[in-house]
Amino acid sequence: MSTIKTDAIVAVSTNGNLDLSGQGTGGVKVSDYLVLTKGADIASATALTLGKDGSAFDVTGTTAISSIGTQGIGSHVTLHFDGALTFTHHATDLILPGAANITTAAGDIAVMYEYASGDWRCVSYTKASGAAVVAAGGGWVVVESVTLAGESTVDLAEAAVTAGYDFMIIGDTVKMSADPGNYNPRLQFGSGAGPTYQTSGYKNQHTEQFATTNSTLRDSVTTGIILQHGGFGPGPGGTGAGETLSWIVEIINPAASVRCNCYHHSWSSGLDGTFIYQDGAGHRTTAEVITGFRLLPNGSQTFDTGTIIIYKRARS
Repeated sequence: MSTIKTDAIVAVSTNGNLDLSGQGTGGVKVSDYLVLTKGADIASATALTLGKDGSAFDVTGTTAISSIGTQGIGSHVTLHFDGALTFTHHATDLILPGAANITTAAGDIAVMYEYASGDWRCVSYTKASGAAVVAAGGGWVVVESVTLAGESTVDLAEAAVTAGYDFMIIGDTVKMSADPGNYNPRLQFGSGAGPTYQTSGYKNQHTEQFATTNSTLRDSVTTGIILQHGGFGPGPGGTGAGETLSWIVEIINPAASVRCNCYHHSWSSGLDGTFIYQDGAGHRTTAEVITGFRLLPNGSQTFDTGTIIIYKRARS
């Protein structure tokens, strides 16, 4: 056995690796605490490029991250986030806990492992708040959050729809560019790579409570799941001050290659203080694996303000 005592060991080649080997079945034993070198801060980017000057980095900026460049298979790096951004789950490129996007906060720390070239898995994520990254007991976890600003369509969860999960989409105080028509907004299912969004084959049922009136409706709309139906009389919230529309829709096991069912509740406030509440259910008549969700308003309208959040929950 040989013992080398030194303050520093450097590689012979300036650009080469320093290889430490225990020879054969032996390991490299570290008998004292291990200090990771902190590299220079790196700015967030869609494709994050890590520095070569350390194995721990502060990530600055707010640009969403959807991939990380290669450091070499087997690399471990520690990322300390300095602010809020979307850390985007991908099934191979960037695997995150719960297979869901994470909205970072200042002080959050992620430990990442490169298991294949350019493919990373988060082996540990600690929130500065102390909150759990994935809710215990099969609870709902956030996949994606969208702040509305004039969108004509909103596509959701295209990298996160996997078998064995239910999904929930919340629309929070959504405002349209014009007074909604009868079939507004709609939810469509996507299938296949891309995905391709299906524009036919849907069925809907509704019950509405408005003032002292209860109404039921079975319609022949086939272009999507209608989250609030204006065909009863008073339409949902429109462009006037104080008019808003909100909804909760649950989608049951959409990636299971069965006929996909969903259940929804919606409520809206009118300009004159009226309040409309609807329950409904819908499905697409064919059995298929769902790979994404699309929300769209009626005709040429847009979603002007409000927030849409999608969650997922493990079924076991």
